[in-house]
Amino acid sequence: MEQSNELDGQSYEQSFVLSAQATQYIEIGSKWAKFISILGFLSSGLIAIMMLVFLFLSGTSTDALLGTAAVASGAFMFIIYGSIFAIYFFASLYLYKFADRLLTAVRTQNNASFEEGFVNYKRLFKMVGILSIVTIGLYIIVLIGSLLMYGLGSFPIN
Repeated sequence: MEQSNELDGQSYEQSFVLSAQATQYIEIGSKWAKFISILGFLSSGLIAIMMLVFLFLSGTSTDALLGTAAVASGAFMFIIYGSIFAIYFFASLYLYKFADRLLTAVRTQNNASFEEGFVNYKRLFKMVGILSIVTIGLYIIVLIGSLLMYGLGSFPIN
């Protein structure tokens, strides 16, 4: 894998060569990554089905007392499952593209495919990092809210 760089106005070729063992590891790992991404797509499909079930069940509620509450809870679950669907789908998509481009790069010795594979790898971990930060933030908010509710509940209202 060669790359052209410029240092002090001089152009030179920098080469990066993968050993046969490293190429084999990349090929095996890429096949497993592709398999896991396909499982992710299947999970995304099941989540999409559940999302539609909540949408249709909330719209068909005939109980007069629970009608509005059922519609609201169904809409809320639709939004929750829609968010989970988007996360699973894009994570699976980035993983699939990573695996596919790396397999192509190893088999054809193509630098562009190798780089494109790692672009998707970066996207996957960037998304996971952002989701981790959001999750930690939600945990902190829930913890503070729980402590406030506990504190407010311990004082008698008279």
